[in-house]
Amino acid sequence: MKRVGFLLALAITAIVLRSSAQTPAQPPAETVSLAARIAGLPKRNGFLPHYWDEKKGTLLVELSPAALTREFLYFTAMGSGVGSTEIFADRSSFGDSALCRFRRVGMRVLVIRENTSFRAVSGGPELNRSVESSFPTSVLAALPVEAEQDGTVLVNANALLVRDAFDLLSQLRRPTRVVGGTMVREQASGAASWRLDEARSIIDLDHTGGFPLNTEVEVLLTFATESESNLNQPDSHTLSVREHHSFVALPDPGYEPREKDPRVGFLNVSFQDFSQPFDRPLTRYLISRWRLQKKDPNAPLSEPVKPIVFYLDRAIPEPIRSGARRGALWWNVAFEQAGFKDALRIEELPEGADPLDIRYPTIQWTNRSGRGWSVGQSHVDPHTGEIVHAVVQLDSHRSRSARYSLSDHPMDKPLRPGLVGRPEPRGSAHGRDRSRRGATRLAPDAYREQLLGIHDSTGPWDRRACA
Repeated sequence: MKRVGFLLALAITAIVLRSSAQTPAQPPAETVSLAARIAGLPKRNGFLPHYWDEKKGTLLVELSPAALTREFLYFTAMGSGVGSTEIFADRSSFGDSALCRFRRVGMRVLVIRENTSFRAVSGGPELNRSVESSFPTSVLAALPVEAEQDGTVLVNANALLVRDAFDLLSQLRRPTRVVGGTMVREQASGAASWRLDEARSIIDLDHTGGFPLNTEVEVLLTFATESESNLNQPDSHTLSVREHHSFVALPDPGYEPREKDPRVGFLNVSFQDFSQPFDRPLTRYLISRWRLQKKDPNAPLSEPVKPIVFYLDRAIPEPIRSGARRGALWWNVAFEQAGFKDALRIEELPEGADPLDIRYPTIQWTNRSGRGWSVGQSHVDPHTGEIVHAVVQLDSHRSRSARYSLSDHPMDKPLRPGLVGRPEPRGSAHGRDRSRRGATRLAPDAYREQLLGIHDSTGPWDRRACA
């Protein structure tokens, strides 16, 4: 009986398998048409056209066949700040400058960051392929394809956008501090528990826009910790800030990179060039600089085809505002050494404009909970070093610090309007006297002179650097 039952079960199994084999495979579900998916959704045109799906909270990016094959620049920054001197995470703090491209594979589009640290600039195709294959790239995200039509695809970009692209978690866990003039990474107590809470993170349309050569997207990210933390946030377990993404078209051809001269201080992009002769250094340094071209190439002094334009943050108060404008324009004296007349212009930041919009290089008023630093930052084309965007952060405590330092007692003497200067080395013995406690210090007039180092133009080294 058991044998009969076993044979019957075997026969049924064979019939089922044969039936399955004869049943044709079901065709995959048809891809939704582009027109059907975007019906009723608001569109923003620009470098990367995009749609907002309010119900799902997703940003849908439209990628044409041309967009799927071209490289582009990708910049990250802090849209809002922590406002603390404990970590480097101020409003408009810059993250990476990256060269990226898209690659479609099936129903996904990969966002690939190219490796610009290893190249063969003057090498042939075989050497370039060898270098490319020898070092890794980074896939930043895989974007699901939600619709397509005539080669154009619509992707859900949330995986690329709603993430810690600035790498704030790294700062929360291991803050960077200045110790004895050196940047030092420290281990914060209990900071390892910080995490990104995606359920409380969204795309912020109020700070998102599209323009012909750039698309700007901002996200509100929430970081959470079980530990108690004081980074100026109202809830000790929760910190919410905005992070910014810029997608930018590559600059037009014609820029001429310049090798770094070790005698002159410049920021730079560095890379290993495997096409270099064996008697030359493998590592090369290209300085970061703006593109300036003469209207009249034969004139010893000519206006530029396109001047450098910086915009003044509307929050900068007087008299610092006037001083910042006048001090910035001193650079035109330095640019004249390079043959350019009126190379730099200073304009008012248009109302409602965002300093992180790459169309508006900005001198920005930066607020923190304590005295901090003023710093210049730039986003560059990592291939050439050409500056594409820049933000200069002016610390809002700067005038208070100078006023305190220039007086015997805080706030008892006004700072001259618009005064701009630079500090001298601490070790100078000029004008010393003795305080009642016996400590060595500068007499007020001499200290005032040294702290401000009063100038009415750029220094000779600045002019040499521009030339």
